Parts: sequence; structure tokens; C-alpha cells
Amino acid sequence: MPARCRGDAFVSDDAKTGEDVTCVWELTDPSRVLLAGLTGGIASGKSTAAGMFRTLGLAVIDADAIVHELLADGGAAVDPVLEAFGESFRDRASGGVDRASLGACVFADHRARGRLEQIVHPLVAQRSRRQIRELADRGAHRVVLYDAALLVETGRYQQMHRLIVVFSRPEQQRARLAARDGLSQRQIVDRIGAQAPLADKVALADYVIDNSGRREQTRLQVLDVAWQLREDARRLRAGEVLPMRRGRAARAWAAGGGDNAPDEADSDA
Repeated sequence: MPARCRGDAFVSDDAKTGEDVTCVWELTDPSRVLLAGLTGGIASGKSTAAGMFRTLGLAVIDADAIVHELLADGGAAVDPVLEAFGESFRDRASGGVDRASLGACVFADHRARGRLEQIVHPLVAQRSRRQIRELADRGAHRVVLYDAALLVETGRYQQMHRLIVVFSRPEQQRARLAARDGLSQRQIVDRIGAQAPLADKVALADYVIDNSGRREQTRLQVLDVAWQLREDARRLRAGEVLPMRRGRAARAWAAGGGDNAPDEADSDA
């Protein structure tokens, strides 16, 4: 029998996600590490940028990888998710949650998505807190990037020193989703619509990376942002006030035509 969204798994339209939006990054000394959120629209190239930052020696915590662990066999989210949505969402081969079936369910119904977020977000916050604290304690990294799709939607961007937004044009997102995930046009619309509009994210960004062009163009932007983040970390350690950047990125993005830049087909997601 195919997996189906169970009605009693839904929550009311105005239900909260359950995410603790108090300062989840509380460390013994916030100047020990600069925390930068890395986000962007689905299939915008956020993972590409994250890989480039890693190559440059910056620590990156991947929220999506944490979710995969939580939903895998033995993961902390498996039992509560199956209790909420039903055993039909269990992956019989692995024993964990069938993420493809669950994704089709929650992206088609915002109430189901809200219920899933209530379960998963606090667990992700707990795990990521621990990882950030471990990195800070080791002292090996002055900059830590937190790579997550819903930083703006959940309000967690407010807990970061800096916010980086990666974007590409809407037609590129749609083409990548169709090629990468084999989604129908309806599914693509649902998944893009589940996230905040790009303009809203850019308006909150300290740094913006345009992944609409060639890979080398993206790499050069990542290199520049990495340098600026290291400068931010130096200022933080010195007790200086970080310069205001929010709004400057949005103005630069708008001056460049927003998400209507010329097409370049060889950038990857």
C-alpha cells in the first residue's frame, strides 16, 4: 500500500515549527568563532558553494546531512516521524524513513510539512549546537559555516554573525530539480514555493553569491566572501564591532538585475 499522509499527523495552520529561536549557538565565548549561515533557494547551488568553502579550509556543518542521519535506521527522528505519519513511511530495505515518500507528502501539504518540522528542527538544532561547540573547543577554525535551506524561514539567521545567500535564476532551479530529482512540474512548484522568495532572503544577506554563471565565476565569489569572513572573524576576536553589510548585498543584487541575469548553462547545483 503506498505511503499516505495521515490526517491525524497534521497540525493547525498557525502551529509553530518547534524550533528554539533563542540563541541556540550559545558558546562560552561568542568571539571564539564567527558563525555564518549559508542558505539559498532549492537547487540554487548552495552545496556547490559549501564545497568550495571547505576547499578553502572553512568548517561547514551540513544541516541536510544531519537530517539524513536522523531519518536513517536508528536515527533519533525515525520513531517520532513514523508515529506521526504512519508505518507506511518506513523504508523496508534500510529500516529508516522513506525520505522520497515523506518528501512527496510534506511538500504537497503545508500542514504535514509543519508537523515534520516540529519533529526534526529541534533535533537538528541540538546536533548542530554540539558540532559547533566541538569546533570552537578545538580552536582549529575561526569561521564556521552552517549550511541550511531554511535559515530565513525558521528565523535562525538571526543567531548568526553573518548570512550568505546563494542564488541562481528560477529557470535554472527548475531545470536542475527536474534533472537531479526527476520531479514533475507540479512537484517543482511545490518545493520552490515551500521556501521564502529569493528577494526576501537577499534582503537579509550580508553576502550574496550568484551561481547563475560559470563555475569559475562562482569560485571567485566564494574566494572573496571567504576572505571577508576571515576579516570578520579577526574583528570579532579583537572585540571590534562588525561592519554593517546587510542591505548592501541586496542593493548590489538589485543593481545586477536581481534574478534576471543572463543565462549561463554550465554551472552546477
